[in-house]
Amino acid sequence: MSHPITVLYLFESSVPKQVSQQTLGFGELRALATVPEVESVVAIGRAGSTYYDRPNSTTAVEGMDRKISTHQIWGTGSVIGYWLSPLWLFMNGFVFLLQHRVSVIHAESCYLSGLAAIVLGSIFKKPVIIEYHVTYESLLRKRFLWVSLKWKQFVWNKINAWVAHRAAVLCGNCETVANQLLRSFPDSLVSFYNPLVSPPRNHQSTRPVTLCFIGRLYPDKGLMYFLSALNKIKHLLRDAGMRVSIAGEGPDRITGTEYAAKHGLDFITFLGTTDRWEVLRQSDMLINTTVVDAALEMVIVEAAAVGVPTICFGTDMFPETVIDTVTGKKVCPGNVTALGNAISTALSDGATRKRWSMAAKKMFDRRYAGQTQIQHIQSMYQSIGIL
Repeated sequence: MSHPITVLYLFESSVPKQVSQQTLGFGELRALATVPEVESVVAIGRAGSTYYDRPNSTTAVEGMDRKISTHQIWGTGSVIGYWLSPLWLFMNGFVFLLQHRVSVIHAESCYLSGLAAIVLGSIFKKPVIIEYHVTYESLLRKRFLWVSLKWKQFVWNKINAWVAHRAAVLCGNCETVANQLLRSFPDSLVSFYNPLVSPPRNHQSTRPVTLCFIGRLYPDKGLMYFLSALNKIKHLLRDAGMRVSIAGEGPDRITGTEYAAKHGLDFITFLGTTDRWEVLRQSDMLINTTVVDAALEMVIVEAAAVGVPTICFGTDMFPETVIDTVTGKKVCPGNVTALGNAISTALSDGATRKRWSMAAKKMFDRRYAGQTQIQHIQSMYQSIGIL
């Protein structure tokens, strides 16, 4: 009979002091904690500001969150602290592994946390699961612009190959990413699970008709494309009495607020970091303008869970969370005119929005509900002999 499973999860990102009902994100930890055989999930990550914590929120810990604990590494919140996170994660992980029985080590990425995880796994003879949450090749084009793309790709490919070939499992956060991993590493064991989404039981939309944008307000999330599209159809929106809610924090909030004021977009409300379920409760459609190739946009999954369809930037493959003209609409990334046209068409067609809403909810129930993720994780753990 197998022992209860203890998961050590290494994050190069900042982690909150505690995962509670009011903590945003961390669906990966919650998915792992939902597995009956998992006794505890311990996350080690950098201390520092994080959009996961809502200000002035309560810290009630209930249900699966009781299995989750976090350990913050202090003094690592700076840019230098970020780049040195493999060292900090290794040192803190080493001490933890000396003191506790750990079944498996997960890493947030194949990058910084992955380096620490592989070394720890080798020393302590523990299986290591490297998770892939984004399409990093696409992300490189949007980050560290002062470094040549050729050099970034060279360094990335070297690190990725070194880590991937030493991991027990390469784990995508969705089926699309897993298929990419299979093509890149055909000799590796590849699996996937989706971060857990737990929508409120009683979701009711309200009026007037409202669009929402939810996410970190950083350039790769494409907020300014959304605002530009709204500027093209602002007379339609204003005449129809429609509202737009933008939830999230980041450097683009200031830029976006100034743009909205300059162009008279008085129907927009910037909410800051807030309860995404409350925003979705009051919304008829989600707009997602992420400009990197993100196969799984969690906010789209959350919207689908409560029957809110999405209009997004996308291609045939990305994101997998929107089925074009079935659960929402995809438009060519960066095409502001097409985005505005798609929004105005959907807003004028209530029957289409209702059809998209029903299809989105069915897609969530079929592909992303909790029981499906439990089965994926159990299968992955069985494949490496810890379950």
